[in-house]
Amino acid sequence: MSTKIISIIILVVFIIAILIGVIFVFQNNKIAVINSFEECALAGYPIMESYPEQCKTPDGRNFIRTISQGKNTFGQAKTLAINESVQFTDGVSITLLEINDSRCKAGVVCVWAGELSAKLNITGGDIGDLIKEFTLGMTTKKITVIDKYTVILNSATENSVNIIVTKESTFGDPKPCYIGGCSGQICSDQQGVVSTCEYKEEYACYKSAKCERQQNGQCGWTDTVELTTCLSGK
Repeated sequence: MSTKIISIIILVVFIIAILIGVIFVFQNNKIAVINSFEECALAGYPIMESYPEQCKTPDGRNFIRTISQGKNTFGQAKTLAINESVQFTDGVSITLLEINDSRCKAGVVCVWAGELSAKLNITGGDIGDLIKEFTLGMTTKKITVIDKYTVILNSATENSVNIIVTKESTFGDPKPCYIGGCSGQICSDQQGVVSTCEYKEEYACYKSAKCERQQNGQCGWTDTVELTTCLSGK
């Protein structure tokens, strides 16, 4: 075999290797930018026959199709499964990406008890087209503020989380909270709320308590050491 033919063969093999490398890099980049069921399906990856439908990427990620049930209101608790999203009235959407369990296993001596933590992302609304990831934990960090949004982790299991999302405008609601009820025991956003007039000792605790909007945007009595102590002693 002549030197010229050998050189041609080497060149062809080299070109094929480069093409394979380019295809591999392109495919990996294509997979990496997929962050939703719609993007996964559009890329042509297999959709499983389930309800809701699920689409799986070659790198093992699984995306569940969000079944629209109308937009959710800020301040209401919402439970999310892994890869499930919730959208709110202003268009902002939050997706649960994964749940990590670092809790100390039974029979093991641990320096730290560990916790359940959730990795989520938020996009849309006042955030725009950006996708911001964040992590909440049942012990270390149950609340985070991203731009105008506050996300609170209420509870978590190995498969789901329960969160409350509020928006800055919710806290800035100009409508005041009112004290009502026959004994001044009711805190609400309605003026002149009435109640029956039986008296209970714990009602006296609310005389010095503060009626205001709480973290979930609703009116309520602010929980203080003084109020808790007073109520527990009644």
